[in-house]
Amino acid sequence: MKVALAIRMLNTLASRDIVTKEELAIILDTNARNIIEYKKELEYAGYEIETIRGLGGGYRLKKDSLLPNPRLTDIEKKALGNASQYLNNRYDFLDKRDFNLALGKVLNSVYHTTDDDYPMIIDRFPLAMKNEDIKERYDIIFNAQRNKQKVIIKYLSSKNKVSEHIIHPYKLYMYNLAWYVLAYNETINDIGYFKLNRIEEINKTNNHFSVLKTFNESNYLDQFGMKNNGDYYDVEIEFKNPYAALIKERIYGKNQVLEVIDDKTTILKCRMQNLDNIVSFVLGCGDKALVLAPDIVKEKLKEIINKIKTNYEM
Repeated sequence: MKVALAIRMLNTLASRDIVTKEELAIILDTNARNIIEYKKELEYAGYEIETIRGLGGGYRLKKDSLLPNPRLTDIEKKALGNASQYLNNRYDFLDKRDFNLALGKVLNSVYHTTDDDYPMIIDRFPLAMKNEDIKERYDIIFNAQRNKQKVIIKYLSSKNKVSEHIIHPYKLYMYNLAWYVLAYNETINDIGYFKLNRIEEINKTNNHFSVLKTFNESNYLDQFGMKNNGDYYDVEIEFKNPYAALIKERIYGKNQVLEVIDDKTTILKCRMQNLDNIVSFVLGCGDKALVLAPDIVKEKLKEIINKIKTNYEM
């Protein structure tokens, strides 16, 4: 534990100019006396940490005391170059400028001058909010998360209403090509998910927070997304071509099984989340998808289809 906290302290000092002992104690969730011990450990390991006295003072890491990067092979350099091309082509990668600067320091050149065929990313439905605006929100939340500072946001809900919330940001993550923050919502005394492109206004405060002792990230996020985002349903859906073939390309839920009936028909069986999302998924496939189970999805589909028919009746 002591080594891990010392490394976290080193990373914090490396990413900022001056940090006070009190700020480090909050970030590491420890007391100020321990910070002095971690400082001694880091100095013993060869890192030079200056103590700046007076107003605005604190600890500062001498950057030239950082260990040098290991020598990279040509294959490793090419891999980093490919990663740069890939990430720079993605609209949802927010740290392009800083990544290129950092990579440039490692490679002396961010881009390769070869004729390699780099990947191209195409998103059919990019977000309406500009990348710079999402990046601004990301940076504010990232810094607030790192320094354990509360954030005030004005948020557009799925009901198309804007309301103000005081949040304690716990984790930034990406889901379906959109950035989210998992945060304790002080306004309603609960933990929830907030989509960054729905944040209309954001301001970081000088008030600090402590992560709830009962918080467990695995209760809210897993490899399939957001756990508290609707009930799960065991679904069976029959797909006809072209979806009979396309459905084999992705994982749509937990415990997924594909049953190939013939070259024109495939049945998808899995555990999917959120009734509305399941219905939207099926409707997106038109008459090429037939829900076999459960009944609640069938009934919801009938309800939506009847409303659609009413909308188009003359």
